[in-house]
Amino acid sequence: MILRGLSAHDLAAKCGVTYRAIENQISLSIPCRTLRWRIENALLKSIWSSRKEFAHAQAVRQALGFDPRCETVPELLRRAKELNLSVTNLRTKPQLIHLFEAHAAVHPSPPKQ
Repeated sequence: MILRGLSAHDLAAKCGVTYRAIENQISLSIPCRTLRWRIENALLKSIWSSRKEFAHAQAVRQALGFDPRCETVPELLRRAKELNLSVTNLRTKPQLIHLFEAHAAVHPSPPKQ
């Protein structure tokens, strides 16, 4: 962060969280996986993920325009509806993430807005 010239306030803004959330998580070595992924996305650098995991996540993010791992279940359901993806019997976050990853594999270009 320091090498990139980012303060904790800047990082919080890039990650879409409050400064207090970043501050609290940093004091605990950032145990929250979702925040770790948001930080990696913000910095465009693999920190906690393996290079392979990071490259896969970036490919999915590029194809979809968002990282499904960083979204809430209601937001994933909303986005699935926008993309006309069937979510019948899919209610857990891992199931929904898998759905979006499969969609990204078949449609590797970002959706038109």
